[in-house]
Amino acid sequence: MKILGCTAVLTLKPFLRNSCPARFTSSFILKFGLTYRQRQLVTLVGRSLTIKEIAANLHLSQFTVKNHIHRIMKQMDVQSRYETVDLIRASGYLPDS
Repeated sequence: MKILGCTAVLTLKPFLRNSCPARFTSSFILKFGLTYRQRQLVTLVGRSLTIKEIAANLHLSQFTVKNHIHRIMKQMDVQSRYETVDLIRASGYLPDS
């Protein structure tokens, strides 16, 4: 039996478990001032998850995820999610896809 929305949560559980690895250095955190939740979101965005998938995994509304991503982009002084991921990868945090 397939319940709408549960498939994404079940198949993406490993992302949730490791959604904020300890690879963020203190200098990176200080530079951008990202909270734990924001670091989780950056990790999931970097893994190319959609807003809907991120919301399901973190048990948040899609609006909340969009709001967090907007604030992250503002803090990092970037114009798009792609720029955010590029900047994070350039810092050595996320591996190239």
